[in-house]
Amino acid sequence: MAKHTPGPWEVGSPNYQDQRAIGVVGPTWNVADVYYDGADKEEAKANARLIAAAPELLRCLEWAMIWLPKMPLPDHDQDLRDVFAENLEECNRAIAKSQGRTD
Repeated sequence: MAKHTPGPWEVGSPNYQDQRAIGVVGPTWNVADVYYDGADKEEAKANARLIAAAPELLRCLEWAMIWLPKMPLPDHDQDLRDVFAENLEECNRAIAKSQGRTD
């Protein structure tokens, strides 16, 4: 499986002069362009910021999945244990999605 371009990624300019695109730039080249038309520019900027944060977010999720399952939870609070388990599963799905897996 291919690995993603290492971070950090930054919101910048696309490699070409398209006035309707916001670039997401990695250390060596453009990682992505987010296009917009007219009034959607602020939403496009927000999308570009989210994309630019992806390497750090993935690293945080991977760290969390190492340490959070080791965290002691109170035996008497089944609701807390259920919510915790559901959130761990959601983290696992997000990591798998970033790696192109469907598990």
